[in-house]
Amino acid sequence: MAYQEYSNDAAYKLRAGLTVIGKITDPDLSPDYIDACRRWYAGLSPPNRLLAFIATNAFTLGNDKRALQVAKMLPAAPCSHDFPQDP
Repeated sequence: MAYQEYSNDAAYKLRAGLTVIGKITDPDLSPDYIDACRRWYAGLSPPNRLLAFIATNAFTLGNDKRALQVAKMLPAAPCSHDFPQDP
């Protein structure tokens, strides 16, 4: 069954990027969610992949506000119900 829940919330977009790019690992995430994040990332245009990279780097450097500002520009991403809306 394909993962079907997507959100335009910047926190979910950032979480999807962090999951795919490998900046965070969470053993409790479902395989369906991780696969959905991978498909989401694979479907991004090159400029959007760059935005995802910038957002994840901003987050890992401690600039949460900037990370969310950049992530807001990305298309809807898979959401995880286990994940609070603040990454």
